[in-house]
Amino acid sequence: MIATLVAASLLVAQPQFLVRGDSYIGTFAVKHDGTFAGLTRAFGTATALRHVPTGCRATWPRMGLSADLYNLGAGGRCKYFHHAVLTGSRWKTANGLRIGDSSSKARRLFPRARKHRAWLWLISRTYAVGPYRYPGLAALIRAGRVAALRVEYPAGGD
Repeated sequence: MIATLVAASLLVAQPQFLVRGDSYIGTFAVKHDGTFAGLTRAFGTATALRHVPTGCRATWPRMGLSADLYNLGAGGRCKYFHHAVLTGSRWKTANGLRIGDSSSKARRLFPRARKHRAWLWLISRTYAVGPYRYPGLAALIRAGRVAALRVEYPAGGD
């Protein structure tokens, strides 16, 4: 009985590995709380945080998650979510696309998807300013298979 309760509590504590469009990564609300603090609440403390030219990169390798963040003003370099890359077979989209699935399955599940170099843009968005488009949700295709998912959102107000 106790073992069952402990196992159940561990399952509840595990983050969800579900990507819902470009709105949610697990329990992280990309568009409603696109901050480093929101990522930390959803996934715990990042294993590593390093500076990159555009801001910083936080990683959770056991989850197959890395996120790039930036800041629009003075202060820290790691405030706003820009994009996350998801790897590992536990991640899947709400309509069932998983890492490792074929590119044909990705196109079947996302019929409006468009190829951009190695990425298949599953959901395209337009920036608030200007006519430019970006991939809200994309799949990296290698050897005809989904190698990673990427969620992007200019959370800082672009």
